[in-house]
Amino acid sequence: MKTSSVLLTLLLSVFVVSCGSFKQQALFNVPANQEMPESIENFYSLDIFSDNINGEHWFTESSQSEISIPFMNRKSSKKLDKKETWLKQSKQCLSIIGTEEVAYSGKGSMLWEWDKKAGDCPWLGMGFGWDGWQGKDMSQIIDKAAIQFKVRAVKGTLKSLPLAACLEDYSGSQVWIGFSPKCIEGGIITEEWSNVILPISEFEWENAPNLDPYNIKQLIVQFEAEGKIYVDEIKVIPYDGGFNKRLKISIEESLAIKIDGKSNEDQWGNAQGIEFDSYRIKSIMDSENIYFLLNFLSNEPMKNPFSEGGIFNGDAFEIAFSSNPNLQRKRKHYFSSDQHIGINLSENSQVWDWQNKTVLKEASVASEIKGSLHQFEIKIPLSSLNINSFEKGRTYGLEFAIDRSSENQTRKDQFRWNSYEQNGFNENPALWGELVIKK
Repeated sequence: MKTSSVLLTLLLSVFVVSCGSFKQQALFNVPANQEMPESIENFYSLDIFSDNINGEHWFTESSQSEISIPFMNRKSSKKLDKKETWLKQSKQCLSIIGTEEVAYSGKGSMLWEWDKKAGDCPWLGMGFGWDGWQGKDMSQIIDKAAIQFKVRAVKGTLKSLPLAACLEDYSGSQVWIGFSPKCIEGGIITEEWSNVILPISEFEWENAPNLDPYNIKQLIVQFEAEGKIYVDEIKVIPYDGGFNKRLKISIEESLAIKIDGKSNEDQWGNAQGIEFDSYRIKSIMDSENIYFLLNFLSNEPMKNPFSEGGIFNGDAFEIAFSSNPNLQRKRKHYFSSDQHIGINLSENSQVWDWQNKTVLKEASVASEIKGSLHQFEIKIPLSSLNINSFEKGRTYGLEFAIDRSSENQTRKDQFRWNSYEQNGFNENPALWGELVIKK
């Protein structure tokens, strides 16, 4: 009897518990409002230098060194001290000093002073093996990031820096870039902080075929000539492409575009455009054709009495592009997969292919002129240029130019998109911008 009572009590307890409500518990306790680390395409090693010089940094040693403190032998990070020379390689060669007198942010910066010409100086350089010298996978950010230095002149202004930088992998392969004037934001370094930006895509990857971007070891800075600057906050930042201008377009399976000059289709309204010297251009593409839309203001009628290869002498629209994304971006000569076509903007509307020296009869051109607004809609079948297709997610060379005639009907001016400062894109693809095919 006693045993039955115990069993009954036990059954009732189980029933009550099973009918009760339970509070759901997470498998792991996650702090509320937790901030995710900053990253670019899942690349988290963004901080190369800020405030502290530590075991992630090294310098070129020399028998002339007055003070030599190898960073690699330091067991812990130490704050920069304006009274202490951390790296000094002879007053005539290279001196890198931590200072608290000037800082962009935080408590300190570096003062770089070098003079390679003054004495018998060896190769001068400094390295940053950031993120604890781990191998860093930069393969996914080559076209999406840059390395930025905060730089300040000690005295006066600087329009250039006699420096070069490289990324080195763990096999010792290196890819280099010079600190050209293009790298200086605003074109000048003053006694206020400026940005020096090295787009990762602008490193000379074509000259380093064996470098492993999945396993980057360090950033190296090489010193030439002479200079004296403050440097702070060296970081990897988001950056679209490189120094070249870019046009991004999508590939659709089929586009119902009527070539009538009106551009009233939704696809034109949604397309990205570029603008230079008041000329506006859009481009879209499907599996069989590439389309261009050009519009601009002009109080003069279009005049171009020339034909075939001579149409650049009058009012014309020139387009150069590559159909092979694997070619070197900085090549100096045309390849067979490079295209150069021109559209006569007069009533002639002839489309000329300079590469194959032929008229593209399959191409279609229509214009609409309303007062001073001139608009041209163009369709080029890819088959007419012996192009099979473009690849999504790839980048191709691209350049636009507008030829404008004078009163005597010969060319007076040429306005170019990417190579606006330098003539000769028709012979030199290194002057082109970039066509990015969206994924």
